[in-house]
Amino acid sequence: MLLALLGVGLAPASSKDRNERRERDDDHERAREAVERVEMRPLAEILTLLRKEVPGEVVGVEVERERGVWIYELKVVDSAGRLREVYVDGATGRVLKLEDK
Repeated sequence: MLLALLGVGLAPASSKDRNERRERDDDHERAREAVERVEMRPLAEILTLLRKEVPGEVVGVEVERERGVWIYELKVVDSAGRLREVYVDGATGRVLKLEDK
């Protein structure tokens, strides 16, 4: 009985979880290759540019390719504790959109 109870928490990840993880890994690899090809700026440069326009602590980063453009989607918590989503053009570092959440 104890082994059965312990086994519940050890169930393998669902195929959906594995597919999502694989997609994130693929996105990460494609983004890394884009930086190497100079199609987009490295995250460190983006963060330096972003701090000038949107001060705060970056608590999340995603990279996506939308309509042929690399986009950094950053979650930033400002000094007032407000969560903001900032969309930045990966090639130019220009803030495309800023949303309060």
